[in-house]
Amino acid sequence: MKKTIATSICFFLILFITSVLSPVFAESLYIRTDKSHVEPGSFYNLTVLSSRVPFVGYTGLLDVNVTSCTQAGVCNTTTSPWGNYQVQGGSLRLDIATDFAPSYFRARFKPRGSSWDWSNEIQINVGMTQGLENTQDYWLLPSSPVEYTGTNFADNKDFKTVIGFKAPTPLCNETVSTMYFMKNNQSGYWDPHVSWYDPIRGGQGYSQQNLLWHLVPWQKKDSWKALGYDDEYLTSIGHGRYSYNPADPFNLAINFNSSQMTAQDRYQFPNYVLSPKWVGIGWGIGVDSRSFGPRLPGEDFCNLPLDETRPTGTWVVHADILTINLPLYHGPALRYKYYEGGQNFVIDATKWGLREDWYFVKNMGLVKIEAKYFGPASEIKSCQNDDDCLMNEVMTSPHIRLIRSDLLTTPTPKPGDLDGDGHVDIHDYNKIVANFGNPYTIFDYNVLVENFGK
Repeated sequence: MKKTIATSICFFLILFITSVLSPVFAESLYIRTDKSHVEPGSFYNLTVLSSRVPFVGYTGLLDVNVTSCTQAGVCNTTTSPWGNYQVQGGSLRLDIATDFAPSYFRARFKPRGSSWDWSNEIQINVGMTQGLENTQDYWLLPSSPVEYTGTNFADNKDFKTVIGFKAPTPLCNETVSTMYFMKNNQSGYWDPHVSWYDPIRGGQGYSQQNLLWHLVPWQKKDSWKALGYDDEYLTSIGHGRYSYNPADPFNLAINFNSSQMTAQDRYQFPNYVLSPKWVGIGWGIGVDSRSFGPRLPGEDFCNLPLDETRPTGTWVVHADILTINLPLYHGPALRYKYYEGGQNFVIDATKWGLREDWYFVKNMGLVKIEAKYFGPASEIKSCQNDDDCLMNEVMTSPHIRLIRSDLLTTPTPKPGDLDGDGHVDIHDYNKIVANFGNPYTIFDYNVLVENFGK
C-alpha cells in the first residue's frame, strides 16, 4: 500500500511539473532573414523551416502578420495572404525596387490558410536603420584584457580565461584587430578538453593551445555586393594556434611568442562572418566554410594556398535580443548563436558539430559564452537528437560556460536556487527533473514553485 501511494505521488508530481512549467510546442514555422538592413535596389533572403527537428525546409505560400512603419514613424498592422511569394525548399529571395520608400517591417508568418501558430518575428529595414541595433555598441574591441570565470561541465573542472584585443595592425591588405584567448588549464576555453575529442584530435594536444583570432571590423567591399552583402560586416580572416604556458598562463608575450605557434588557418569570405553592423530580430546567415589550412607556422599567412580537396564545413550565425540574468547584471543582451562543424552536421549524425552562444551587453561588451558539442561519440548526442542544438533558444545543459568575472559574486542563497546562480528559474527546474527519484526531490520542487522567478 505504501509503495502504491509513493508511486501515485511521483506520477502526480511528474504530471504537475509538466503542466505548470514545461513549454507547449505548437506547430509553427521558423524564419530567419539574412539581412536586417537592405538598400533599395538590392535583395534579401528568407530561410523558412516547417520543422527544426527533423530539419525540413518549407515549400508553399504564406500568410503574414506585419507591422510596417514609415520613416516618419507612422505604423500600420495587417494580417493577410502574403502575395504570390512561393517558398521553395525553405528558401525565398525578395527583390527590393530601386524607388522603395524608406520603411521597416516586423513580420510573422504561417502556411497559407493554415491553423498553425504564427512563426517567430523577424525585422527588415529598407533604406533606414531606426529600430535596429548597432552591433558596434555591443561587439566592443577593448585594448585592456578581461577575465572570465568558467566551468567545464564535461570535465567537472573550473577555469579562468582572459580575452583581449591587440592594437590594430595591417595584415593581408586589411586593418586587423586580433582577438586573443588565454586559459589557465586544459579544460578551459578556448578549445577546451572534452573526453570525446581525444580519439580524433590527438589526445591532449588540442587542449593545450591558446588562440589569436584575426578580425576585420565592419568592412564593406564592392565584390561582396553580388553575393547580397551590402551592409558592413565584422569578419575573421584567420587565426593562429599557440602552445599555452601553464606556469604563467596569462602572460601575453610568452603565450603568443612566434616560437609557440603550432598551426595557422586563413579563411575565404564569406566564411566566418561574425556580425553585420545593423541587426534586428530574426537575423541569421549560413555559409559553407573552407579554409587555407591548417598550415605550418613558418608559412606566410597572407599567401597560404587553399586546399581544394578539403571538404567544406558549416558556419551559421543567428542573432537575437533577449534578457540575461547574471548575479551583477539583469537586462537585455545581444546573443549570437554560432554553429560550426562538418558539412550538414545538423542532419548527419556521423558529423561533428558545435554550438556556441556569445552574449553581449550594450556598451559593456562580451559578458558570457556557452558551448555544446554534438557528434557520433557515445557520450554525447547528434544535433538532431539533442534539443540544445536546434530546438532550445537557450541552452539547458552546456558543456562549457564562462562569464565575465566582474559580473559574478557569491549570491545570497535563495530557497529553490539549486544551481547557485542567484536566481530561481528554469535551470533549477531542469536540475530537479534530472535528479527525479531522489528522496528530497518533492521538497525541492515545492520550494522552487514558491520562489520561482525570484
